[in-house]
Amino acid sequence: MRIAEISTLHRPVPPVGEGSIESLVSTLTEGLVERGHEVTLFASADSETTARLWSPVPLERHRNPAAWDWQVYEAFQVREAFRMWEEFDLIHCHSYHFGLLYCDLVPTPSLHSVHIEPGPDYRFLAESTTNRSLHFCSRYQAREFERVEGIEVIPHGIDPTLYDPKPNERSGEYLAYLGRFHPDKGLPEAIEIAKKSGIPLKLAGPINDYYSNVLEPMIDGSHIQMVGEVDAKEKAKFLQGAKALLFPIQRGEPFGLVLIEAMACGVPVLATKRGAVSEIVIHGETGWIGESVEDLLEGIRRLEEFDPAKIRRHVEKNFSKSQMVDRLENLMTRIVERNKA
Repeated sequence: MRIAEISTLHRPVPPVGEGSIESLVSTLTEGLVERGHEVTLFASADSETTARLWSPVPLERHRNPAAWDWQVYEAFQVREAFRMWEEFDLIHCHSYHFGLLYCDLVPTPSLHSVHIEPGPDYRFLAESTTNRSLHFCSRYQAREFERVEGIEVIPHGIDPTLYDPKPNERSGEYLAYLGRFHPDKGLPEAIEIAKKSGIPLKLAGPINDYYSNVLEPMIDGSHIQMVGEVDAKEKAKFLQGAKALLFPIQRGEPFGLVLIEAMACGVPVLATKRGAVSEIVIHGETGWIGESVEDLLEGIRRLEEFDPAKIRRHVEKNFSKSQMVDRLENLMTRIVERNKA
């Protein structure tokens, strides 16, 4: 198939550090190229790919302060992909809602992967368009779209080999938090858990206003440590050294890529029961799911009961790169064949 993969412009593909959407786009794009498909990747010019790269801007938005109105650039990139519709059998858009604005203007079918929590605006666009299919990463994310046609739920996947060395019996030295610093992420709760458990906590993520204004006063540099943003290699090492990943989110998320990244390292996840957590983590087997700080402290008391090899197998069986590419490739084939018919 001739496939257009449209990334966001927030980070390059793949990202150096933070950037779950761009990371997933890279994994899928390279997987499709490996399977012989003719793929064009629409992304910032500093991206690296084996596909054909088409770029409307020289740098990703994170490093391009001139791109002050990000929606203009995202919409422009998506418009260019749809303008080239004759070159593709399928257009696959990861750039928020923008592709839904163009999909009915061309005969080429399109697939739209939703990477955020979709609200009523997404539903309005979904119900107002026909020449499109929607991909959700969890049942939780798709919960308000059950009666909308053209919906598919396919979970995200990662390459487990990137998280070697394989898990072993070493229990780790600290609790880990990896991700953005945001009020919804439960960082004060994570710090409280670390203090009550007596286990050090290391925080990895890019510094932002929330960190500087709210969290930094809580960082003592000893029991609670900030390690900064980590790249792909540093991420695996950071997770491998942890006793557990803390994920005490306060509001539901569509997925949580860090959950499967930690479990690929054989590291159990301690998470609040929000969003798609229960679809990803098996309570009592690959992690501990609770409603409160006290619930997650009970999970810490049970850490020795978790088998790192079993946790990793859960990712290999359910959330691997090959499975994600298989499922999306199959979906794309069905969409293209249905369009031809």
